[in-house]
Amino acid sequence: MIRMILAFLNKVLFNRTTLIATICIWVLVKIFLVYTYYSAELIGDPGYYVYYATECAHRGTMYPDFMNYHDQYIFAPGWVNFLTFCIKFFGNVDFVPYLNIIFNIFIVYFIYQIAQKISGGIKSVAYIAVYVFIVLPANTTMVTTLYSEIFFEVLAIASFYLILKNKYHYWIIAGILIALAYWTRPLALAWIIAAVCFLWFTYKKIRIIGVYVISIVITCITIAYSTRQNFPDYIYSASTGGVNLIMGANDLATGLYCYEARDKGGLGYLPGLYSADEYIPVKAYATDSTFLHKYSDRYSYKECDSIWKARSVDWILNHPIKWVSMLPYKTYALFSHSGFYIPNFAHYDNVVVKSYCRVFAIILFKMMILVVFYGAFVYLWKTKESIYILLPIILCGGMTLVTVAMARYNFIMLPNIVIAFAMTLRYLKGKYLKTNFQ
Repeated sequence: MIRMILAFLNKVLFNRTTLIATICIWVLVKIFLVYTYYSAELIGDPGYYVYYATECAHRGTMYPDFMNYHDQYIFAPGWVNFLTFCIKFFGNVDFVPYLNIIFNIFIVYFIYQIAQKISGGIKSVAYIAVYVFIVLPANTTMVTTLYSEIFFEVLAIASFYLILKNKYHYWIIAGILIALAYWTRPLALAWIIAAVCFLWFTYKKIRIIGVYVISIVITCITIAYSTRQNFPDYIYSASTGGVNLIMGANDLATGLYCYEARDKGGLGYLPGLYSADEYIPVKAYATDSTFLHKYSDRYSYKECDSIWKARSVDWILNHPIKWVSMLPYKTYALFSHSGFYIPNFAHYDNVVVKSYCRVFAIILFKMMILVVFYGAFVYLWKTKESIYILLPIILCGGMTLVTVAMARYNFIMLPNIVIAFAMTLRYLKGKYLKTNFQ
């Protein structure tokens, strides 16, 4: 019976026509969601991104510029500058969700190519990875938001793919792309380390690694000097390490975001950080309940970051047991589900939607994590190609767990997770079913 089912799947699912048709339907669903539910009323981080981008576009500068020197932190500068470019040349960001759909299509293409390449040309691994990626709700609905995740993800996985190419010019481009990803989120360091390890284990030549690393360094220097034109410092990445650390290392910490850490009485409280008119609305880009902190000139972003880091490290050294005890909960929170991201979604309580989320965002995703965890110990560590896929998950997850965790942070790891999942299934099939299923 199992062999008959596998043969049917091989015939129906694992062929190019079915795959293309599935992707086309998926894209149409995404277009419908963006057209129906995307709104310029952005809340949370997207509201801040668009606010900063709009201000920089109006002043003709890059983010951060001189107005951001006394912010608490500099965050997602690569993405904010991309939005600044969109506003400056196209007038608004209303079309960006449609660009997200295009980015998603490229991500699917790279997942297919990487999965097929590292599995030795076994197409079933590539097909499974793509199908699983598509059915996860996060990858369908994230396009409706202006979070930085998709932008980061397409840069990281494109760089990831080019590392597998055996040409110097591909490695140079890979370095440029991952540097742009690093400009957006420092977690790109996980992919950089994985790429360096892969190049060393594959070629054993320092000059090859040098080409990749020098490409990253030159790109970061170029970004830093460009930022320096309108900012006191050289900026080539975010400075959110301190604020994330302090929210995860204080007496009120639970492992999740702890906003109270910066309130009066909290470990991260800085007196006089805010000006007298403490909050201002984020203009037309946020709801009335969402505000942007207005900062005084008492602290620079560097001072906030260094103070919070020092206090966090001191707290961890004095409370090591409590900090370590939060790690299991942080791990569960990070991999608890693959989220569902539609702002202002009026029909979220619909039974079909809730069932879809429960089955695919929670049950399937947790099953995937367990399979990948099993595969990491019994199979994926045996080859350099598998380790190349696994390392970013381990490193990115570890870097996240040091600070604070939430399910949204697993989004940038999803391409690697689905590929590792498909590779482990292939291993399990070969071990237990003994079929020639390709």
